[in-house]
Amino acid sequence: MAGAGYYNIHSQVQSSTASLLIEAFNEAASLIPAAHQGRPVVIVDYGCSEGRNSMGPMQSAAAILRARSPDQPILIIHTDQAGNDFASLFDLLQNSSESYLNQAATYGLAVGRSFYQQILPNAFVDLGWSAHAVHWLSQAPQAHATSFWTLWLEGSFAQAMAEQATRDWHQFLACRARELAPGARLLIIAFLRDKDGHIGVEGILKLMDQALSGMVADGSLSAAELGGMVLPTYFRTEAEFRAPFNDPDLSSMLILEHFQGVRQLDPFRSANQKGELGKAVAGFVRGFAEPFFKSRLNPEHAPFADKLTDRLFSNLATLVSNSGDLNTTTNMALLTIRRAATGPASQS
Repeated sequence: MAGAGYYNIHSQVQSSTASLLIEAFNEAASLIPAAHQGRPVVIVDYGCSEGRNSMGPMQSAAAILRARSPDQPILIIHTDQAGNDFASLFDLLQNSSESYLNQAATYGLAVGRSFYQQILPNAFVDLGWSAHAVHWLSQAPQAHATSFWTLWLEGSFAQAMAEQATRDWHQFLACRARELAPGARLLIIAFLRDKDGHIGVEGILKLMDQALSGMVADGSLSAAELGGMVLPTYFRTEAEFRAPFNDPDLSSMLILEHFQGVRQLDPFRSANQKGELGKAVAGFVRGFAEPFFKSRLNPEHAPFADKLTDRLFSNLATLVSNSGDLNTTTNMALLTIRRAATGPASQS
């Protein structure tokens, strides 16, 4: 993600859709058994980024636990890759009025490690949360791309990305199965690809491709650079989300209690009404795409990375402003997963 708090400021989509899962997250918090004396209740935020979109859910869950047991220690652990901007997260924890650290006996930690590995000890986690993170892949196949986005890849490249997404999703769940305590729950919100292959923001994605192609046309980027730019993400269908729970080894540990596909209303509606749609959309895309774009520039262009990035997202803002009212209603998947208490478990 773009650092120095930029992602926090421009993650409108992530912030608005995370609210869809708050009620279920609060219910899961209320179901956590009383912890042993002296042991904290452990809540883990898998894929925290800079933390803005985690403050509300974490504060809410902590408040529910605090009301039930005023003296119970609560430990909240934020995880993301080692290169994440944890400084912005720590600043929020220290200074935001929404910080859960304002509550008594509530503590925060961060771990810089990929969630495609086991991060914490076995049976350590009482409640898990992951919002807008599992579409990021652990790695992406190397091939010439025709789009910045996996939605429009074809042939063997598309197949390789799908296979990587399958491995990653299974690995993510297997790691969480070990970390979750018996009876603990993990709640996930993620983009959902519908039966027509759409996630709802295709208009934005196509304009980003157009902005990149325009920079190749004017000589700002090379065709080879563009061919190496496919964001390492994958948007799963409902069937792909459900598939690992048919694996006997995994389903003996994890139960998919609830799956729901929902459509989230346009998070850019307010910006559009103010005539600021281009600026808002470009900021949103830049928030998650800037570091990857810079990483794919060749040595000749790398010294001008900031200038090229500014040009790209300025072009995107102009394209969005000139496109009229984009439909950015997003398809989201809401999942509640429970760690089996003992013995084999069956999917519900």
